[in-house]
Amino acid sequence: MLLRRKEIENSWNKLETSFSTNRSPIITTPRDMRPVSTQPSKRTKNTTENDISFTSNRSNIVIQTKNEASLNESAPLSFSPRIPRPKSTQPAKRMKNKLENDAKFISSNRSNNFIPIKLDLNDSVIYSTPRPLTALYSASPINKTLASFLPQEAVQGLTLMQLHQIYEAKCSDLNIPLLFDQEKRFFSCCFKHFMNRKIILEETGIGPNAAKAIGETLRNNTEFAYLYLGKNLMGDIGVIVLARLLCKNMSIVHLDISSNDITPEGAATVINLIANHWSITSLNISSHEGLHRNRLGAYGAAAVKRALTCSSVLGFLNIAGTSIGTEGFEYIIEGLKNNRSLVSLSISNNSLGPNLMEKFSQSIVNSNLQILDLSSNQIGNEGSEKIGNMIMGAYNGACPVKTLNLSKNDISTRGASYIFSSLRRNSTLKTLNLGNNPMVYGPSQQFFAFLTDNVCLNSLNLSNCELKSEGIHMFAEGLAKNQALKALILSGNEINDQGTESISYGIARNTNLKFLDLSSNKLKNKSGIALAQALKLNQTLSELNLRENNLKDEAGQILNEVSRYNTKISHLNLDLNPISFKYLNDIKLNLKRNQELGRKKIVPKLKKEIETMLMADETLENVQWKIRAKKKEYEEWEEKYEQKNARLEEIRIEETVKYEEVKDELQALRDINYQISENLNKIAGETHTEKIKSEKEISNWGEKIFKVTDEIKKFEKQRQNLKEEAMFRHGKVYESLGKFREQLEQEEYKKASAEKSLKILVNRLESSRKNSSSVRSPHKLHEPKTYLASEKLAFEKKEMAKSPLKEVNEAKPSKLKKPRSKSQKTK
Repeated sequence: MLLRRKEIENSWNKLETSFSTNRSPIITTPRDMRPVSTQPSKRTKNTTENDISFTSNRSNIVIQTKNEASLNESAPLSFSPRIPRPKSTQPAKRMKNKLENDAKFISSNRSNNFIPIKLDLNDSVIYSTPRPLTALYSASPINKTLASFLPQEAVQGLTLMQLHQIYEAKCSDLNIPLLFDQEKRFFSCCFKHFMNRKIILEETGIGPNAAKAIGETLRNNTEFAYLYLGKNLMGDIGVIVLARLLCKNMSIVHLDISSNDITPEGAATVINLIANHWSITSLNISSHEGLHRNRLGAYGAAAVKRALTCSSVLGFLNIAGTSIGTEGFEYIIEGLKNNRSLVSLSISNNSLGPNLMEKFSQSIVNSNLQILDLSSNQIGNEGSEKIGNMIMGAYNGACPVKTLNLSKNDISTRGASYIFSSLRRNSTLKTLNLGNNPMVYGPSQQFFAFLTDNVCLNSLNLSNCELKSEGIHMFAEGLAKNQALKALILSGNEINDQGTESISYGIARNTNLKFLDLSSNKLKNKSGIALAQALKLNQTLSELNLRENNLKDEAGQILNEVSRYNTKISHLNLDLNPISFKYLNDIKLNLKRNQELGRKKIVPKLKKEIETMLMADETLENVQWKIRAKKKEYEEWEEKYEQKNARLEEIRIEETVKYEEVKDELQALRDINYQISENLNKIAGETHTEKIKSEKEISNWGEKIFKVTDEIKKFEKQRQNLKEEAMFRHGKVYESLGKFREQLEQEEYKKASAEKSLKILVNRLESSRKNSSSVRSPHKLHEPKTYLASEKLAFEKKEMAKSPLKEVNEAKPSKLKKPRSKSQKTK
C-alpha cells in the first residue's frame, strides 16, 4: 500500500510541475508561430449587420464596431491557434465561406444587442450587455471569427479558454487528435449539461489530465455546486488531483466520482481530503455494474470511519458496490457510533451478511440517519430480525430511519414477519422496499395486523416477491382499515383473479391509497372488472399501473367507463395488454380530461389559500390595533413609573440614614465577633495540640499492644512446635522400644536353642562316654549282637546323619513362643 501511495504522490508531483504555468502543458505552439501583427491585412470583410467589421489574419483577430469610437486599441492574439492552418493550396474564398458557415451553425439565433469589444485567448471577453456571456468559442483558424457570432445561451461562470482546456485535456487522455467538429459537439454538450449550477460530464472519457483541468477551472469558481464525473477513467491520480484542487472551493456541495477505477489507496486519500472540506456535504464513490469499478476494501473503509468521526458537514454518502467486506463494515459501524451529521447512507451490493447487523442497528439508533440502503446484500432472515428490533426501538432508542431499502436480501416469509410486526410499534419509517425477496408463502400472518395498526408508513414495495393469490387474502380487510398507506407496489408477482378480488375489496373501502402497481402479474378480464368496480367506489386512487397483463376488451370497456365516471383517475397504464385501440384511445382521452380537471381544481385551492392569507392580513390589523392599545397602556405606565420613582427617591434617602445607623451597629458587632473569634482560635489550638498528644499516645499503646500480640503468637507457635516435637520423639521412643523387644525375643530364642543344643550335646557326650566305657570293660556289658557287614554299615550312616541342630529345630515349635507383631507392641 505504501508503494502504491508513493507512486500516486510522484505522479501528482509530475502533474503539478507540468501545470505550473498559466496555460496547460497540453497546449502546444505550432512550428509556424509568427510574431503578432497589429496591422490589418488586405483580406477584410465589411458587414452591415450590427455594423460589425472584423479582420482575420493568421495569428490575430481584431473586431471593431461603430460603438468602439473611444476604443482604438486592438487585442492581438498572443500565440497562433492549436489546429494547423489549412494548406496554401486551398483558395481564400473557400476558407472564408467555411468561416461564415461555422459561425452561422454555432449561433443561428444570436442576440442583436451583443457587441463584443475585445477578444483574447488568455483573457475573458468584455461585453457591452449588462449581463455578459462568459463562455466563448475561439480555438482555431476555422473558428476565430465565431466569437462575433456567439450562441444565445452560453455557460455562465466559465470562459471559452477554460472549456477549450478541458476539451484539450480530454483529447490527451484519450490519445486522439483535436478536431473542430468534435470540439463543437463538446461545446454543445457543455451548453446543455452545464446549467442550474451543475456540471454533468458522466461517461465522457474524462481522464487524469481532464480532471486536473476541471479542478483548476473550479479552484476559485463559485458558480457551480454539483459536480457529476461518474463512469469515467480518472483513476487514483485523477481523483486525487481533483480533490486537492477542490480544497479551496467553497461552493461545491455534491461530488460524484463513481465507477472511475479507484483503488483502496486512492479512495482513502480522496476521502481524507474531503473529510476536512467545509462545503462538500454529499459524496458518491460507489460502483456501477461493468468496468472501472471502485474498490474501497478495509483500507478505504477505515478512511470512511475517520471521515464519519471527524466531519461535521458530510450528510450523504454512497459506497455501494465497493467491496468493503466484513472488516470494512466494522469500520463503518464504529464511525456511525459518534456521527451526528450523516443523513443518507448507501452500502448496497457489498455482500454483507447477518453477523454484524445487531451492532449496525445499535449504531444507527445513536445517529441521525434518515435514508438507509441495504439492498443486494445477504442479511437473510437472521439479519431481518435484527433490523426489526431496530425498527421497533428495542435498542434503547427510537429508530431515526425514514426510508429503508431491503430489496434483494434473501428475506423469506419468516424474515418479513419480523419486519411487519416491528412496524406496528414504529412511528418514523415512511418508505419501505422489500422487493425481490422470495416470500413464497405470502407476506406473513403479521401483515394484516400491520395494515390495521399502521399510522406512519406511506409507501410499500413488494415487487418480484413471488407472491401468489393464496398468500394475499389478508389484503382485503387490511387495506380497508389502513389509514396511512399511499403507494403500494405489487408488480412482477403471480397474482391472479382470486388475489385481485381481495385487493379490489380493500381498495373499494380505502380512503388514502393514491398509487397502485399491479403490472407483470396474471390478471385477466375478471381482475379488470373487479378493479373497475372498486374504482367506482374509491375516490382517492389517482394512478393505477396494469401494464403487461392479460386484460382484454371486456375489461377495457369497463375501465373506459370508470375513467369517464371517476375524474380522480389521472394515470392508467394498460400497455402490453390485448385491448383494442378503440378502448385505449378513449381511456387516453378520458385521462387527459381528468388531468385538465385536476389542473382546474388547483385554482380554487389557490383561492382558498389566498383567502386564508387575507384572513391573516385581517388578523394582522387586529394585532396592530392591539399594539396601539398597548402603547397607550405603556405611556400610562410610564407616568405611574415616574411618580413611583419620585416616591422611591424619598424612601431611598430615609433608608440611607437607617443604613448608616445599622452600619455603625454592625461595626461594633464585628469587633465583638473578632474578639470572640480570637478566643475560639486559641481554644481550638489548645484542643488541637491535646488531640495530637492523645492521638500519639493512643498510637504508641496500639503499637505496644500489637507487639505483645505478635510475641504471644510467636510463643504459641513455639509451644505448638515443641508439642509436635515431643509427640514425634515419643513416637520414636515407642518405635525403638519395639525394636529392642524384638531383638530381646530373638536373643532369648537363640539362647533357648543354644541351651537345647547344649543338652543334646551333653546327652551325646554321655552316650559316647558309655560307649567308651563299654569298650574299656566289655565284660560288664551284655554280649554284643551279631550284625552282618552290610547292616553295620547302614547303622553307622544313620548315626552320622543325625545332628544336634536338626533335633533342636524339630523341638522348636513345641517349646518356644512366636514373637509379637509390631501393632501388638505399640498397643
